[in-house]
Amino acid sequence: FFDFLKNFSSNIFLHLTVGGRISSIADIELHLKNGAEKICINSILGKNLLFLKESSKIFGKQCIVVSLDFRNGKDLFFNRGKEIINENIFDWAKKVEDLGAGEILLNDIDRDGKMCGLNIEIADKISNIVKIPVILSGGCGLGEHFIDAFKKTRIQGISASTYFSFKDQNFEQIRSQVINQNIPLR
Repeated sequence: FFDFLKNFSSNIFLHLTVGGRISSIADIELHLKNGAEKICINSILGKNLLFLKESSKIFGKQCIVVSLDFRNGKDLFFNRGKEIINENIFDWAKKVEDLGAGEILLNDIDRDGKMCGLNIEIADKISNIVKIPVILSGGCGLGEHFIDAFKKTRIQGISASTYFSFKDQNFEQIRSQVINQNIPLR
């Protein structure tokens, strides 16, 4: 994997966030050493919430992204959606920000891959509770989904892998649609 990561990161010109099975400071170091610019964590926080504080102290908040995977508009999950956590999503978002998250990846498991529309309601609430960037994921299927999310929330980005994988769209086309709606982009 790390040979792939090193090769991939050296051939793209985008910031690369990598996650999955991150459970130690050594894991973060290894990913960063091999081309990741940011690390996304989730499951480890169900076992050791202070890992977030420790990792952000060592690597800086800008490096640590916390994935909030949720279902039913409220139930939080760890371990690829297999383990439920008994926490309110809004309280948890504020808690991870206070412990050192630099960004939140807000993932609606129920909508993921379905292209049925993004969860604007939850994204709006979360993006107004926290001061750090929120990236919305799960359900993007139309150009209007991007536009609605940016217009109706304070999110900073959208993760839309299914949209780009199964539609005849490219990044520049959706970027133009968003800009044409007077939504500022970097």
